[in-house]
Amino acid sequence: MSLMFIWRIIPILIVLLPVLCDYSIQYETPESCNFVQEQNDYNYFFDTSQLKCEKCEQKKEIQVTSSDGYSCKCNSRYKYKKNFGNGKVLCQLCPNNQTSSQDGWSCIQDAKVCASCSADSIRVQKEIDGSFLKNSQGEQICKCVKCTGNTIANAAFDRCVTCAETLSFSPTSNCSCNTPLISAFNTCVAEILTNPVYTIQLVNGESPESNFIKNNIAKAYGECKAEGLTHQKACQTLGNMCVLLYYNYEGRRQRNMKQACQLFRSLSSLAQRRRDVDIWPKNMPWLYYDKRASSVLKDNENPTMFTVRPQMQIRFVVAKYSVDGQFLGMYNVTGGLLQLCKMSQKRMDAVWNFGNFYESKCELSVMDLLDTKKYPLEFYDLYIEYSSKGKYLQAIPVVIENYLGESDNRENLGNSDDWVLTRRFFLVDNVATKNNLSPDRAEYLRYAASMTFVIQLQDKQQGRIFVPYLKISYAEVHTDSINLKNKVQVTFQSEYIQDQVDIERQINMAIGILCGFGIIWACFHTWIWSKRAGRIAIDFATLLNFFFNVCAALGNIFFITILIIGLYFLVFFKRQDVVVVMPLIGNTLTQNYMILILIAFIFKLLHLIYMVIRQCTIDIFFIDWECPNSKQKDAPISAWRTLFAANEWNEIQTIRRTNTSFQLMIVIYFLVVVGFENLAKNNPSLSLFADETDAFIPQNLMFRFTLASSLYLVVALCQWLFMVVFYERFIEDKVRQYIDLSSICNISIFIMDHLLFGYYIHGRSVHGKADTNFRNLYEMMRREEDDLCSHRGLLPNTEQQTFQMYLTRKLRYKFSQIMQPVTQHQTTTMTNRMENGVASENLGMIQANQNMNKYLSAFIEHSIKDVDYIVKDKTFLENVMDAEFVETLGTSIFYNDNGHSFDQVLFYGHEMTLLVFEILLFNVVDLIWQNFVLDGVVTFLCVMLINIIRDGAGKKNLARKTLVDNRFLI
Repeated sequence: MSLMFIWRIIPILIVLLPVLCDYSIQYETPESCNFVQEQNDYNYFFDTSQLKCEKCEQKKEIQVTSSDGYSCKCNSRYKYKKNFGNGKVLCQLCPNNQTSSQDGWSCIQDAKVCASCSADSIRVQKEIDGSFLKNSQGEQICKCVKCTGNTIANAAFDRCVTCAETLSFSPTSNCSCNTPLISAFNTCVAEILTNPVYTIQLVNGESPESNFIKNNIAKAYGECKAEGLTHQKACQTLGNMCVLLYYNYEGRRQRNMKQACQLFRSLSSLAQRRRDVDIWPKNMPWLYYDKRASSVLKDNENPTMFTVRPQMQIRFVVAKYSVDGQFLGMYNVTGGLLQLCKMSQKRMDAVWNFGNFYESKCELSVMDLLDTKKYPLEFYDLYIEYSSKGKYLQAIPVVIENYLGESDNRENLGNSDDWVLTRRFFLVDNVATKNNLSPDRAEYLRYAASMTFVIQLQDKQQGRIFVPYLKISYAEVHTDSINLKNKVQVTFQSEYIQDQVDIERQINMAIGILCGFGIIWACFHTWIWSKRAGRIAIDFATLLNFFFNVCAALGNIFFITILIIGLYFLVFFKRQDVVVVMPLIGNTLTQNYMILILIAFIFKLLHLIYMVIRQCTIDIFFIDWECPNSKQKDAPISAWRTLFAANEWNEIQTIRRTNTSFQLMIVIYFLVVVGFENLAKNNPSLSLFADETDAFIPQNLMFRFTLASSLYLVVALCQWLFMVVFYERFIEDKVRQYIDLSSICNISIFIMDHLLFGYYIHGRSVHGKADTNFRNLYEMMRREEDDLCSHRGLLPNTEQQTFQMYLTRKLRYKFSQIMQPVTQHQTTTMTNRMENGVASENLGMIQANQNMNKYLSAFIEHSIKDVDYIVKDKTFLENVMDAEFVETLGTSIFYNDNGHSFDQVLFYGHEMTLLVFEILLFNVVDLIWQNFVLDGVVTFLCVMLINIIRDGAGKKNLARKTLVDNRFLI
């Protein structure tokens, strides 16, 4: 039976759960009470403890609302029969022709105030019969009369009243309090237990005594605790004392010590209250939440659907209290009410515009903050206003980061599940640490050094938010003469968070899958490299190549991934109307994003270094097809054609389709001058023009990366299209011009990028010679134009001059054997000379050059029996994969290419690698300085340095491998 009951009650509990978790109240003000009482027979007052209108106990003709609207009082013809404050008032009709006295407790004919008297006396102006008191000259006088018996002067000093007129218990006849009651400010209050705590524990470990707590804790606690008494100011004052202690209560660790928070919590178990105002302990401020932070922060009762186009404003409201518990009213937070940094209202109110990530910082003088008139000590209860068949206020929890939990742990600095959520806070405390050592000025100035409004978006409800919360970190400074001249920094900001666990999981999954493909790609290309390099087994060189292939693959994957992620958040965040997507937020995700950028940069840097090293260590040889002009067998052949071809090769080593200088200038122009960098602000604005509020909207590093990278790629693409479609077609193509130049020079270029793989440029002149005068040269060119001679291609009747070579080991062995003198000479210079002529080793190098020229010429002409080649096309798959799936056993293979595959040994063939490196370098510098102009300057200098290194190393390698003296390479 019990199980059946539980089974039936569960659905009811599920339905009621949202109601039980409600932390909202109807939004009412003293003005609301005026409207309500017009519709009723009773007057209403505004209950400052519950922030709602309450009905006076008697009808309008008997009770009226007080002038401040916070309590009820008797009408002029009625006197108090009972007055426990607020609405706890009972009135009795006075006899005819009488009105209530000034204190409201008696019925009198008249009551006027005159001169002041001593504390135990009252001012009397009339006789008992109502006539005026007069002196001997007949002038009206005022006489002081000492109160006797069980009476004492009232607050107006015009009547002698009972000692404890507002308490339910009575003192002794001489107005002294009975044990265990003590007297505090002419009031009998319950005696506080022994060992009261008057100190305030600061963040720095100091515990100064507080005169404010010492002078008020007894009265506040006693009046708040008194049975039958409703003294809201006392309870508010006691609550304020607890707030001044950062909500710490030492009673948990020191049971014999009693301080404000322990006393406050001891008054009612409901001091840690839930949502419904009706169950708040009457007159006690709401300071603590009794639920776990995780359940409170998931409160989704606010039905407002927020939009960023048009941009809505979050309506925060505060209930403000003075330090002595006086309710000061309800205020909208606009106009900088909670902001210590003062500026124009538009700038200060930008923080409340929904979707704006706001941050303002300023420095304030310690001397100014100590001014209690300019910065009064006031306390705030924070609410967010929303509409749902009326106006409501939803309570906003506060996270005091200075809160000291069990074992002296700063619990509010850890996991949010362990947070202790509270309600009330202050901005500046220049009162509480006044003590006997520093009676005129607070010994320590305490201030809200950092305030952060955190707005949480709901996952599946577009534009809806969970309850926001406020994080506050207080700081302190000693107010000695030295610090008075100092300034302190305060920060005020807002941020938006969203449950991004799914997003993080999807990003990690995508990166993991792509990294898997990247490693597979690296394995495949390492296998291709091992084939081309003639590796039989996995050795150190293979593993090293695999490492750099992994760097190349993962660098590209990380770059593409973070760029796509950034584009997704940038486009959807900036273009949405109803809020669905927020940027990556939170330290973990943001740091991970930045780490990915750094890792991608490091990978591309290693890839670039590896690429430069490979390009600067290739084997290259110029095959000279020129024959001697004379019939003499050993007639010399001109070396100037070879020198010319080598110089031209040296010049094209670092040419590219994009101009880095132009690229950076255009990117910086659009980012800074046009204003694209304003799109990187953490707000939903699409404006390219900054207004006065933008100075306080922080830049989003993800958006900066995305904008800079996208713009860089777009400008590079435009340059590339211009070069390919127009410039190289109609003006000049330096790579193809070099192929033409080799034909004119009658020189072929044999390039070995790997041990068994390389590139061949067939430059053999169709005229059989190139060392001639201008007349003959022009004549040869005219014959080609008129198609009066054979074609330039390697095969008859073809124009194909460039090839990829997949060579046999036998050819490579012979190549290395011939070049051995060159290899042995690498540690010397070609300019070493002896007294009687060229050094003998130089003669060996020259001879090796001649032998190599003969051998490669014979190989190209199919003149070597056991070393030959065939010309063929790659299959479609081989072209796509940039691989060779056949083995060269006895015959080398020349693959027809696209006309310039040899640019793989030049910067020209690695445009995308260089672009990605530049983009990542640009953004890594931006992570440090966040200045696009400086980013461009540093990137330009680094690219120029890389070009210089590549030029210098490539020039040395060219001179070493082709026997062209450095001095001839201009």
